[in-house]
Amino acid sequence: MNKRVVPLFIAFLVGPIAWGHLYAAVTHTPSSNAHPICSLNAALAERLKARVFPKKATCEELTQEDLDTVDRLDLASFADTAASLLTFFTLIPLAPPSSAYLESVQGLAYLPNLKYLDLSGNRITSTEGLENLSALETLDLSKNKIATLDALMPLHNLHLLKQMNLVGNPILKKIAPEAIKEALPGVHNLVLNRQ
Repeated sequence: MNKRVVPLFIAFLVGPIAWGHLYAAVTHTPSSNAHPICSLNAALAERLKARVFPKKATCEELTQEDLDTVDRLDLASFADTAASLLTFFTLIPLAPPSSAYLESVQGLAYLPNLKYLDLSGNRITSTEGLENLSALETLDLSKNKIATLDALMPLHNLHLLKQMNLVGNPILKKIAPEAIKEALPGVHNLVLNRQ
């Protein structure tokens, strides 16, 4: 078999596996008896189902009882990893689809016991939707699209939030680090630049 054909054949097989569930998240329409998280943020619900509850066949099977058990959640984007893998096999640079990134955190309020949340590498512009996560202690928002102090204000009353990473966000080019620290006085370990 030709050496160029083998990588293309592998990409043909790996592509649907790497991005297939992302397409489902965009095209899936939840039923009327589905948990509210399914309709509020379908991409988030599908990632949550895939990463935390893989035995659930659909988002509609998620219950609030299930969501109450979640205290750690990694929703870091894997889009760049998938694109790198496909590029390696095909030798053709590929960009991940835009649906591979979270743009909103709406729906995370249904996870009241969440203590650790990794949202790094997405396209999040606001923390609106996190304001009711009263148990949250650690938040990674690195490499997102946070550009203003207003986008961080929903975090102001999260009294248990002690660690947060904002590296790679546009806010760091616009706002002085002291102003960001002042806006989030309870966060003792606020990472604003690479060490």
